Amino acid sequence: MPAAAFELRALEHRVSSFSPRERAHYALYRGLVELGLGNAAAADHWLFVAYCADQSDPRCFDDREHGALLSAWRATGRLPGESGERFRTER
Repeated sequence: MPAAAFELRALEHRVSSFSPRERAHYALYRGLVELGLGNAAAADHWLFVAYCADQSDPRCFDDREHGALLSAWRATGRLPGESGERFRTER
């Protein structure tokens, strides 16, 4: 998983050039990886971005990805429907 985090972090500077769907997927997988590594603030930020994308477009993620998002969302201590970033980070 550290290798995945390294690769995703290396792409961060390009995220603004991604399509909205690509940004949503980047945010989901970045959030999942950061959560797996125990980086709560980074996971929270990226999962929040993915959650907002999912709320804006319910077809953004397939069923497996949507399930992973909701599972990770709960792992950060939130309930479905609860929004807002738990940790404030400089981005």
